[in-house]
Order: sequence, then structure tokens, then C-alpha cells
Amino acid sequence: MEPITELEDSLDTLLKVMASAIAYLSRKSGHKQVNQEVPLTTLGNTEGLSEDVLASNREELIEDLISQAKDVEQRISDLSLASVKEDAQMEEIVSLEKELHAANQDYQQALDDANALSAKLRDVLMQLTQDRHTARQVLEQA
Repeated sequence: MEPITELEDSLDTLLKVMASAIAYLSRKSGHKQVNQEVPLTTLGNTEGLSEDVLASNREELIEDLISQAKDVEQRISDLSLASVKEDAQMEEIVSLEKELHAANQDYQQALDDANALSAKLRDVLMQLTQDRHTARQVLEQA
């Protein structure tokens, strides 16, 4: 799976955990009216839990949120590392391309040198052949 997709999934899970935690705490908290002019309203049935149970559950929800937030943070870090690794790989590829280009130029130069030497060798051999032929003719005439 792509790192960006993993990050998106982790963010989605974090948001779901947050929404679930808020909904759970809203349903399970004992609601108290704090202002007489503002009526206490709730959506649906509420089941007020004791303060101890609610505090324990709240701590568990907090741990879940922290754990999920750390996962998101790690995925962001991994995404940054992947980008850095990709940049390093691109630099290495560019460096290798330069080395390959230099090696190819060296090869071309060596090939040109070899062709020039081959041509010189052919000329020398032709000259030797001609000289041998001329020497034979001189010996035959003498």
C-alpha cells in the first residue's frame, strides 16, 4: 500500500475514534443543568454512568486517541522519510547517469584510438609489403 494511502486510512480511523469517543461520552455522561434559562436537552436516551466508571472509560478512550494520533504521526514521518529516500535515489541515478556518460565517452575515445592505430598498422603493413616486393624485384634483377 502507498504511504499516502496508509496516512489517509490512519487519519480516517483517528476521526472515527474521535467521533465515537465524543458520542459515547455524550450518551454516558450524567447531564446536569448548569443554567436555568437554558434547558437540558439530549439526543436519544442517555445512560448516566457513575463517575468512576465514566472516568475509567474516558481514560481508555484517551489512550485510544493518543495511540491513533501516534500512528498518524509515524505515518507522516514515514512519508517524509520516503520523500527523502526518493530524493536520494534520484541523486544517485543522476550520478550514475553522469558516470555512464563519462564511461561511454571514454569508450568512444578508446574505439577511435583503436581505429586510428588499426589504420596506421594497415599502412605500415602495406608499406612493408611494398618494400618487400621492391626488395625482391631488386634481388631478382641483380
